[in-house]
Amino acid sequence: MVPPEKEVAHQTEGALNPIHHYGPVTALRVFENFLLAGYGPILKIFQFDDVNAPQLIFNKQVFAKNKIHHIHVNSETNQVSITGGRSFMVIPLHDLVKNTYIELGEKTINEWIVSSFLLDANTLLLLNSHNTVVKVDLQQNYRILEKIDCGEKSILYSGTISQLPDGAIYVAAGTVMNGAIIWDLASRKIKHNLTEHEGSIFGVKIDYTGNYIISCSDDRSIKLHSFHDGKLLATGWGHGSRIWSLDFFKPDSSNKSSSVKLVSCGEDCTMRIWEYVPGNEMLQQIDLKEQVHRGKHIWSGDVDNLNLKIAVTGGADGKIRLHDLTPQHSEQINVASIPQALGLEFAKSEFIRDYFEVPDYDTLVILTSKGNLMMYQQGNFHSFGVYKEFSSFGIVSGFSELNLVLVSGPSGEICEDQSSFTFDVLQQNKIVRGFIEGGYIVNSELILYGFKSSYFYVWNETKQIEIMNVHCGGSGHRHYKFYKNNQSDYFKFVFTSKTHLCIFTHQVRFTENYGLIQNGTHGREIRDIAISRDNSLVLTSSEDSSIGVSKINGNGEIVGVWNMNNHVSGMQKVKFLSDKFAASSAANEEFIIWKITWMESTPMVVEHARLQPTKSTPDLRVMDFCSIATGNGFLLITVYSDSNVKVWDFDIDQGFKLISSFFYSTCCILNCELLKVREKGNYLVLGTTDGFVSIWDLADPTNVVLKTKKQLHQSGVKATCIFDDDNGDSILVTGGDDNSISVSRITADVAIEVIAVEENAASATITSIAYVGSGQFVVTSVDQIVRLWRFQNGKLTCLVAKYTTVADTGCCEIAIVNEKPMAVIGGAGMSCWEVQEIV
Repeated sequence: MVPPEKEVAHQTEGALNPIHHYGPVTALRVFENFLLAGYGPILKIFQFDDVNAPQLIFNKQVFAKNKIHHIHVNSETNQVSITGGRSFMVIPLHDLVKNTYIELGEKTINEWIVSSFLLDANTLLLLNSHNTVVKVDLQQNYRILEKIDCGEKSILYSGTISQLPDGAIYVAAGTVMNGAIIWDLASRKIKHNLTEHEGSIFGVKIDYTGNYIISCSDDRSIKLHSFHDGKLLATGWGHGSRIWSLDFFKPDSSNKSSSVKLVSCGEDCTMRIWEYVPGNEMLQQIDLKEQVHRGKHIWSGDVDNLNLKIAVTGGADGKIRLHDLTPQHSEQINVASIPQALGLEFAKSEFIRDYFEVPDYDTLVILTSKGNLMMYQQGNFHSFGVYKEFSSFGIVSGFSELNLVLVSGPSGEICEDQSSFTFDVLQQNKIVRGFIEGGYIVNSELILYGFKSSYFYVWNETKQIEIMNVHCGGSGHRHYKFYKNNQSDYFKFVFTSKTHLCIFTHQVRFTENYGLIQNGTHGREIRDIAISRDNSLVLTSSEDSSIGVSKINGNGEIVGVWNMNNHVSGMQKVKFLSDKFAASSAANEEFIIWKITWMESTPMVVEHARLQPTKSTPDLRVMDFCSIATGNGFLLITVYSDSNVKVWDFDIDQGFKLISSFFYSTCCILNCELLKVREKGNYLVLGTTDGFVSIWDLADPTNVVLKTKKQLHQSGVKATCIFDDDNGDSILVTGGDDNSISVSRITADVAIEVIAVEENAASATITSIAYVGSGQFVVTSVDQIVRLWRFQNGKLTCLVAKYTTVADTGCCEIAIVNEKPMAVIGGAGMSCWEVQEIV
């Protein structure tokens, strides 16, 4: 039996070290000039000496396994409480900032912790999932002083502890059964039981002034109540799915308005800012940020509207983003007021036909449908005169860099150029951002702009983030002009509505990565990973039906380049076929060949070919595939969920040609590998749900013959790995649903000879096996333990086992970076591990 992780790890501790991690951002807290982020069990602290480029000053795993779900900072005692699962700790903020606190003492209680509150330097309050507050003495070895409840021990999904301006402490508890309970900690009495929601309460808070209560639910609504009498004041609708995070804006003493602002984010990956005006029964949505993160879920958020003037969000994609709260400049000019400003009269049907911006002079040159030519500068209009030649038709354009404006009429010449040329498509992708009007490249990043729904947007396709949006009513037949500077950090969007000329100016505050301070990956679980032969590219397939194209740096950092959206079904596998081609498979018989080219240091990816499904409504999954290079293409083998195996001759120019099709049995084929046996040729290895491994002779691809078959697992063969030992024999390592690892030798006559079996190789399903070298291989499993195994002299040994912060651990590949092996592990996130071969 394999020893548990703690007993194994000390033997060869340094052989397996996590060096970089991406995963869901589970907690965020802005305090003064610091941002504290719960990155799974890892605590990250960013310092905002320069708000444009915050520095990461602390990055350490503080909990052994539990994810950080809540962070509270006491400004008077300068202490930080961190909670997650059943774990908690209290640390002086100064020690974290100076990175001098070495011993991070993780403490636990017997119940799930929902929230925490540092009452003073000696007392910590923990709200557990049974609506009970546990009072902990920090000076007496974290002794529990008492447990306080209100008599209503409902199961909680959310909750907060708040201290009102008068010093009273209240608990806001969000239950699983529609209600939010507000109760007094001192008297233990319930003040309000708010039941207007239909569904579980995922967030509930009392504002800083003690006047309002805000709550959100899986009914997709936000409700604002009066704290004093519990009356429902207003409801906000707009989110398309569950809301995970709510925060009040802090009251601004310089603003005499009685309105209340708050920010929300949730499963639909939008961040919305709301305003409550007393007397209005609806919360007014005053700002919307769409697709703030990739995939699904913004798990955490916070806001600082007074000091840093930012909102911050953390998503399931592992990204942390800053959002500017400073107001941008906008103007709306009533078209009917322009003649009066110029001392002219417009014809009844006269309208603004076109315009052009001269940025250096902050001047807009405007042409009307009757030939009136004018300019608008610093709030004033000046007329150039009326030109009849422009009355029937006119175009205003120019060269901004030359401060030159060109106005043309209907009388012009058309030039015909008969030069011939051809284009090669280097990059092509399906964009889910509505209508694209244009784009450009700056700093090797592709920026697109266009219209979606009622908004004009600017989108960074490389980083997958929105830079700006303007509510303009949508595209339709709207006339508009869009301008930018060379640095792409200043934009101007000019458009005409029915009665107004609208000018919107956007100054990008966060010029470093547009506010992206922590990079990430997919927003859904990663199903497979492929690494190019030269280790320059990483391909990932995800449950969001996308293919990620990334680079891997020497420190294990994964840098995204493209996100390909050609698939529409659940992903299965992605693999490199060669240096120039890759392939991916998915449900609904989707199988795509990708062509890879390079533009300097940037990879370009385009769909080269797609395998057509056999049915009009395909329902089969392409579970796996493998390939052999041929003269002008590949011999491809695809395996399906109905036990079908198909052999294709793929020509790069001609496409797919089916040359063989057969069925293994009636069960699902989980994986396939190619095996090259000395002096025997190529063979196909199949792993299936019946626990068998079968080997098929590919000598004649038109007639594939079963060579041998053997049951190696009690149920599905989830992972296979083939390598050669020191004698040149082929070794087959398999992992199964039965938690076991089997090592077999492929004999000279292509038979499967079992050498070693470890029945309890993990406490859950083995999901992937990746060969490192020297008989050593990395194994991942659903129990979130990464193990390094060695097969030597017929013996199978577990060298080291360590916990990974990547949940739903499902895939692993080995990259050679700086001549050292590195394991890239995927699941609900992705992590890179340094692997040291043990002699």
